[in-house]
Amino acid sequence: MEQGSTGVTGLRRLPPWILAVSAAILVLYVAFAATLWRLGLFDVPESGPDARIFAAVFGLLGGLFASILTFVGVLLKHSIDTRTLEITRDSEARLKLETSIRAVELLATDDGRETAPSQQAGALFALANLGQLGLAVALLNELWPAGRVSTAAATGVIDQALRVGSIGTQIGASRVLQANADLLRHTDRGILLPDSLDGEWHTEWPGGVRNILISALIDAIRYRPRSEWSTDDLSTLSLNFDQIRKLDPDPVIAAAAVLVTNVLLELRFLEDTDAFLTADGQRIQVGALRSEIASLVPDARINAAYSDRDLVESLRTSWETGDAPPPKTRAGRSTAQSVAGTRSGFTGETDLGAAGDSTASS
Repeated sequence: MEQGSTGVTGLRRLPPWILAVSAAILVLYVAFAATLWRLGLFDVPESGPDARIFAAVFGLLGGLFASILTFVGVLLKHSIDTRTLEITRDSEARLKLETSIRAVELLATDDGRETAPSQQAGALFALANLGQLGLAVALLNELWPAGRVSTAAATGVIDQALRVGSIGTQIGASRVLQANADLLRHTDRGILLPDSLDGEWHTEWPGGVRNILISALIDAIRYRPRSEWSTDDLSTLSLNFDQIRKLDPDPVIAAAAVLVTNVLLELRFLEDTDAFLTADGQRIQVGALRSEIASLVPDARINAAYSDRDLVESLRTSWETGDAPPPKTRAGRSTAQSVAGTRSGFTGETDLGAAGDSTASS
């Protein structure tokens, strides 16, 4: 029944140009046949050359008629196949929407109780994999500060949003990372970052995204005391920020990287100026890098954003005193409240699609 209805729907919704071409071909064929009839070529001779001419004309008309039918059939099949593909895509979009709604429902029970953090993280990853990156990031902004999602899961969702999300989603993910920079402190050492930021810097990302991310990186470093950073970690940080300074075409971002690198090198975690900083295949002499960065600091203080200069000075102060800043204060809602707001806000395909984000848009 579905195949039959699909075919009828395709016939009813044929593009006008197909109908026009088919009608024009039919009119030309009838006109050609009428011309042959008026010339007397349809008079059936009993024998002789005229009989052979009649047979040739009749064969010509039959061949033309068969060709016309074939051509019209191809046009009809193409139109019906196109319509069938549209219906399939609509069905897939509807199924994706229903799956997304079920994923959101996993964040809380029907009676408003919060589900396990692992289940909530799974729901966010499901939304991200379904292309609803904007929705996943919006929910993460509610769940992560409340401690309902682990930092590892949060950085995983942010990483996916940064890699394949639209510009708007990338900006949203960057802001979530910046707002929760104090939560990036790793339990063992260093800080826990999205994979796309761990030793990498993507200059193909929009400048607005990179500006937020450089601030988030500086802010995250502040929340781990100097005593908890090993020499290898500090060496890696110095080289990574120096790499940002070299790669990024934005002078504001490059200036922020210079200021951070200068603070790190001023720590003198390697006293031997002939020693080398090594990390991820990079190898730079400490003394040479320290001199180069020091020469860039005056201009960097002019070009860097005020907020980044303040973060760098706060980093310097906290590491000199040995005290990390206190965690950020938050007044977020509970998971159940967040999910309830999400459910009430998504009443149909249009609403969820607006909050979501197809990877193709990126």
